[in-house]
Amino acid sequence: MQMRRMVRIRTAELAESERRYRTVFNGAPEGIWLIDQDIKTLQINERLSEILGYSEEEMQGKTPMDFVDEENREVFLEQIANIATTERRNYEIALRHKQGHNIPTQFNSVTLRHDDGSVMAALAFVEDITGRYLMEEKLRQSEKYLRTLIEAEPACVKTLDNRGHLISMNAAGLGMIEADSIDQVRNASISDLVDEDYREDFDALTRRVFQGDSGTLIFRATGLKGRKVWLETHAAPVQDSEGNITRLLGVTHDVTKRVEME
Repeated sequence: MQMRRMVRIRTAELAESERRYRTVFNGAPEGIWLIDQDIKTLQINERLSEILGYSEEEMQGKTPMDFVDEENREVFLEQIANIATTERRNYEIALRHKQGHNIPTQFNSVTLRHDDGSVMAALAFVEDITGRYLMEEKLRQSEKYLRTLIEAEPACVKTLDNRGHLISMNAAGLGMIEADSIDQVRNASISDLVDEDYREDFDALTRRVFQGDSGTLIFRATGLKGRKVWLETHAAPVQDSEGNITRLLGVTHDVTKRVEME
């Protein structure tokens, strides 16, 4: 009777432990994928089922390669080959949804071992990164759009580092200084193109911008091929996400005709 009572208590404890495990397993915000030493699916949670559109019953006994296209199959094969020799693996791979489209995901996998070190199973935490991919694509499109606007701008648009060296310049600016391409002047000191009478004021404006100020300056410069030109530049600081000034943004107009008329 005592033995049966202990068995009942232990059975109840195991059932409660299983219930807690299942609650945590299915309540995880990421997909969870458990495969055995034969690379066959043992268990998935509800989140992974939502990501891929398959039920746990549909995925049980199948390998991860059954849920990718040919291109991503190579990624899985490479990572699976590393299960025995690595403890953790982090990588991106596109999984094939039940409806036929790909879902970009981030895998964080761990190897589960027996006491003797042999592989027991592999557990993967799967994150759907579709939102991140869409955001990155929007950023790329925004950057492309901005670059198009800058290149079409008739004024010179340039950025300088804190030494006054050129980081970027649009086509209009390259024409003003008679440069054939950005590679010809990238990382060059723009101050060297400013005529000596105005160089000190130009350098002072650059220093003020990296201290947080904005300013305007009219000066004369000499192009790489010797042409003299009067320029009016408006300079302002560019900050990163932490508020640090990382570069100077300058918008410069050719005012040679205006100065000569005055």
